[in-house]
Amino acid sequence: MSKIDRLTINGTVFEHVKTRSYMPVSIFKSGELFLRKGPKKVLEGEIAFHRNLLQYDFPVPKILEEGGLNGERYYIETSLGEKLFGEIFTEDAKEHREISESHFKKFLEVVKKFTKAQLATQSDERDEESFYSGLNVQFALEELPELEERILCAFEKGKERKGKDEAPALRSHAWRLQSL
Repeated sequence: MSKIDRLTINGTVFEHVKTRSYMPVSIFKSGELFLRKGPKKVLEGEIAFHRNLLQYDFPVPKILEEGGLNGERYYIETSLGEKLFGEIFTEDAKEHREISESHFKKFLEVVKKFTKAQLATQSDERDEESFYSGLNVQFALEELPELEERILCAFEKGKERKGKDEAPALRSHAWRLQSL
């Protein structure tokens, strides 16, 4: 995929921020908006996953628009802020030798919202095929064929533990949300 420095969608100019190293998706920014653009199949899956997160009220950006452009798909989302909590906490620690109460309170609000959303996805259903694809076992096997036996053994151990787990399965794990 060739790098484009700037895109204009419906009069809004977006500047290129980066292209993911592991997937051909480019990210652009315009003020408080982000645009993600890439192959149709990749972006359609990403949009469906994102919409599922929104459906359960996860703390993720709102999707404002989606469409096609030069044979690819894109979607525009709102920003959740300029900095990650890790960056904010690091700055607090450097300046004040502790995390500020207001920043920690905001963090706890996000954790609470995430927890409520995740608990809303509880299920007794266990789906081994989704578990396999969600863990990207196939990618690990392709990347590390010399470790195939160990990877498959680790997956089988994970299945056994998962089946014995007394806690309910959460449909909010990535591999489960994609199939809701």
